[in-house]
Formats: sequence, structure tokens, C-alpha cells
Amino acid sequence: MPTSAAGSEGRSGCRMKPRPRPHPGLSNWQRGFTLIEILVVLAIVALGTGALVWSLRDSASQQLDEEAQRLSALLEAISRAKPTGLKGTYIKGVSISASMGPGIAIDVPALLAVAS
Repeated sequence: MPTSAAGSEGRSGCRMKPRPRPHPGLSNWQRGFTLIEILVVLAIVALGTGALVWSLRDSASQQLDEEAQRLSALLEAISRAKPTGLKGTYIKGVSISASMGPGIAIDVPALLAVAS
């Protein structure tokens, strides 16, 4: 009397182990990711984030230098426009502010020294 169902024997006549059944309704693509795949994606995201931070940091410092140059040129133009008969200090202080916002005081001699 055979103990196995027809077709469950291998080529050598030995009984084969039953295969584990996948979860019903799940395809092979829905089972999840391997650890290697997750680590590769994390490495790619980390490299992209690092490159973005470095690129933004350089452009911000470059923009700050350009704005300092522009402000210095403006202050020099104002100083050159000083009337000849005027005595004393022409520019006593400078502050920059948004429309209705608090102002930021600018040290004019230090700005002119940095810009030149």
C-alpha cells in the first residue's frame, strides 16, 4: 500500500518534502525587501543628501560675499556723492531692514575693509 500521493515522489523514488505555500494573495514582488537592498537605498539617499548640503552651503556663502560687495559699492557711491562744502561725518550709521521689520546695524568701516 503506497503511503504517498501519486506524483509526490522524486526521480529516485524518494518522497519529496512539500513546498511551503506563500501567503494567499501575495505575489513574489509583495513579500518585501532584502537587507542588502535597503542598505543600498540608504547609501544612495545619504550620498545625495550630502551632495545637496555641500552645494547649498557653497552657494549661500558665495551669495553673501556678492551682497557684501554690492553694499560696499553702494556705500562708496554715497560717500563720493558727498557735497564738497559739507563738514564732519557724512555717514554716521547704516542699518538694513525689511519693510516693517527690525533693522540690523552695519559697521561701515569694517564692511568697507572686508569688501576691498
